[in-house]
Amino acid sequence: MRHRGAFVLPDSFVFAALAVEDTAASVIDDRDGRTWELLRMDAGGKVLLPALDQRANDQMGRSWEEVFATGQRMVSEHPDSIAAWSYLATTQGWMGLPADSIAALHAPRIRAFGERLRAQAAVAPEDLGRIFWYADGIDSTARARADLGRRTT
Repeated sequence: MRHRGAFVLPDSFVFAALAVEDTAASVIDDRDGRTWELLRMDAGGKVLLPALDQRANDQMGRSWEEVFATGQRMVSEHPDSIAAWSYLATTQGWMGLPADSIAALHAPRIRAFGERLRAQAAVAPEDLGRIFWYADGIDSTARARADLGRRTT
């Protein structure tokens, strides 16, 4: 059976999880309980980070494996994002990966992000917060560097 339909998404849309039904609501296609997903992409075809964040939130409590996979996709599609790497570290902890393994993977990245931020003329407050939370529990030296805070925009 084939269905056709149309709808308009608002400009603010980044993520949607949908089930599809016929006009009488007698036939529903929910992909066996997994929903159909729409994720907004940029002009180059890369899924926006807020879309992936919303996808992860949608999966919370239903599929930790999908939450983790979304964290992995975040860093794959946004390798320069502190937020993406911080989310991956968090999901790795939720999945029960050993803390020393998480630290070994993330400490070099935290240091690289810290160096990048220190080289900037001004650091956005949200980046300062992101690096703080990313380093929390992984690299106490990077977390303790308060000198980033003196150059916020």
